[in-house]
Amino acid sequence: GPAATPAVVASKGGSATYRDSEYSTTYEYGDFKGDLTFSNLGANPSTTLPAGVPTSAEEAASGGNGSDPVPGNRLRIEAVGERSTYEFDVSGALEPGSTFDTGGSDGISGPTANGRVVGSGTDDFHFDGGIVRFVHDGPLRVFVDGTERNPDSLGAPHQVSIVGDGTGVGYDLAVSGAIEKSTARNGSINTGDDVSGSSASGWVGGGTDSYGFSGRITDLSVADSSGVTVYLDGAEIEPGLFPPEHTLSIGGGPTDYEFTVSGALGKNTARGGSINTGDDVSGSSASGRVSGGTDSYGYDGELTDFAIEDTSQVTVHLDGRQVDPRTLGLDHTLSIDGSGTNVGYEFSVSGVLQKSTARNGSINPSDEINGLTATGNVVGGTDSYGFDSEITDFTIEDASRVAVYLDDSKVDPRTLGTTRTLSIDGDSGHLVAYDLQVSGSLQKSDAMGATIDANDEISGSSARGQVKGGIDSYEFAGDIGFLATDARYVTVYLDGTEVDPGRFPPPNEITVSNRPFDRPATYDFGVSGALQATDSVNFTDGDGISGTSASGRVNQGSDTYRFSGKVTDFVHDGPVEVFVNGEQVQ
Repeated sequence: GPAATPAVVASKGGSATYRDSEYSTTYEYGDFKGDLTFSNLGANPSTTLPAGVPTSAEEAASGGNGSDPVPGNRLRIEAVGERSTYEFDVSGALEPGSTFDTGGSDGISGPTANGRVVGSGTDDFHFDGGIVRFVHDGPLRVFVDGTERNPDSLGAPHQVSIVGDGTGVGYDLAVSGAIEKSTARNGSINTGDDVSGSSASGWVGGGTDSYGFSGRITDLSVADSSGVTVYLDGAEIEPGLFPPEHTLSIGGGPTDYEFTVSGALGKNTARGGSINTGDDVSGSSASGRVSGGTDSYGYDGELTDFAIEDTSQVTVHLDGRQVDPRTLGLDHTLSIDGSGTNVGYEFSVSGVLQKSTARNGSINPSDEINGLTATGNVVGGTDSYGFDSEITDFTIEDASRVAVYLDDSKVDPRTLGTTRTLSIDGDSGHLVAYDLQVSGSLQKSDAMGATIDANDEISGSSARGQVKGGIDSYEFAGDIGFLATDARYVTVYLDGTEVDPGRFPPPNEITVSNRPFDRPATYDFGVSGALQATDSVNFTDGDGISGTSASGRVNQGSDTYRFSGKVTDFVHDGPVEVFVNGEQVQ
């Protein structure tokens, strides 16, 4: 109308900045006049008084407005140039502060608030309790009770607390997301602890250091774990399990589960796993129930037993890879891939037998398991099984039409179910190492009076051991890939018949040559597996093998050895050329 004026006027050569405000005017010749700078403005002002402002002299004199007191904590959100949006939840009461845009883009609904800031604008809030969730899109700064906080870890979904017993222990912590100091379990916040990026380090005496973080713990190193107790989301955990050798995640449900491992075991937050009192970890065993969420565990060693009430209701991940829960805790998997032609098969095992989805195997009623025997047909798909112990019998209609995999390694199906024996008889005067690899299953045997003890190691289809005056024997399926040993001091028997171990040479070769040089040289080297000399090595001229090490002398000639594993060290005196698997390395 006639009395209308611009909302803001700068006159007589003056200038001003107008920001973080709402305004209204009906002046038809422009909202503003003069030399003005604007930011974070809206045209929707509110006459509602902010919470806590007195509305009478009496209320002002009494220090209040007769309503409930303003919540005790303050949250301030500041823009850093470009537009950013945010949303958060608190655990108590929530009210707007003096710069909250009540008539614009900001909103409060119960304990939840959302809004935007841009330029140099700010929004502030008063709240009780804690911030339980904070998400944002775009850069911004956040202050809680005047202290700047990391917006990416506000309302962190996880809390870890390191409680000292008074002895004084240092620690290092790393997570996959954001991290900041926390007061969980009465944790202290002081300058003695350092947070940088996704890592933290500090020292705890008789108090508590706590951190809120997103993601999962990727590393937790404690100088002396006996001097601290560590809690993750309120549950005590074993600090040595971060990072664990393996992670197991069980999602979905509702269903119950239990399992056992051979090493240390603890709860974990992998794949968003929750940590609550409904799940129980006792030593190397765990039991629990999932009902739509995820339970995750970290463990060392092997998964020795796994039982679940209803496998159809869950999705299980082992080390980040989805697996069939029915095969967990079983020793082996067998997969039969078809090529388009209908091929029938039948096999038996000596232990537990179950269907599996290994190698994308299908599970359908046309395949049958009866006790320890399975029968079925493959056309263009895959049939897979999990089993314990050994395959005792295997028949197939046309082996040329299928590909068969044992523990993800392709094998000749004609060798499955065929048990062979290998015996290594050692000289009484020498301790001789050996390294054996076969194409199928492998286990210790008492053939030829061999002893079975813990000194020999079997891993899948490989075995390592030592003999001196005794016999080590093995049962195996398939073929011998290699046998690395010192043939001078052992006698080898295959299915009871003596054989030359040179028939099964180790996979690697090393040659020490002095041919281009006019003066001799000596050498000494070691390998991580077993070592075997070729005919070029002259033991009568000072060359020798001792366990996994060899030494010798070359004079315008060369010595060649076969070995398993890798070369761990090499020293020489004099000029030499060294070749490993045909490639010159020195």
